Amino acid sequence: MTKWADFLISEAKYSQDHTKIIQIKQHPDLDGSVGEGQIVDKGIVSSNIQKGKVYRTIYNGGPTNWTKGDIVRTFSVDGEFFIRTDENKVNLDNLSMINEIQ
Repeated sequence: MTKWADFLISEAKYSQDHTKIIQIKQHPDLDGSVGEGQIVDKGIVSSNIQKGKVYRTIYNGGPTNWTKGDIVRTFSVDGEFFIRTDENKVNLDNLSMINEIQ
């Protein structure tokens, strides 16, 4: 496996109405393997992307069997930041079909 991004996202925790992400599980991309996951607030992800860090989703993981997903983007609407895997600029977070944090 070659390096896919600076950080990889495997899971997300959504608000009750499922429109906003509250937290994500991010893993460092160790240039050949996926590092241990850590739960962080969405704001950290958005801030890191603005600073030039690259995030990508990952799926169906195991210690050595992850599938590469999509690049994660961030944008602001009325001062609120959103993260998405598509280029739509709507007031909703969307990381496609990743698992939800329980």
